[in-house]
Amino acid sequence: MIKNYFLIIFRSFFRFKNTFLINLIGLSIGLACVILIYLWVNDELNFDKFYKNDARLYKAIVKAADANPIENLWNKYTLCSNG
Repeated sequence: MIKNYFLIIFRSFFRFKNTFLINLIGLSIGLACVILIYLWVNDELNFDKFYKNDARLYKAIVKAADANPIENLWNKYTLCSNG
């Protein structure tokens, strides 16, 4: 049965080359986007899950206006001091 499916795909490739290639490229791009979105969401959901009390963790973001925004690309401000 699978052999027949591959035979039909092979025949349709030679009959309708342009349509087949457009469909194949669209399917490839769509699958790649879905995989990348899944990997990104999975990474965001599993951020800091290795801590014991991960439900009590919060992310603090400081947005500061600087004269040079390229220097302030990463957060330089700390929430607490060690001394």
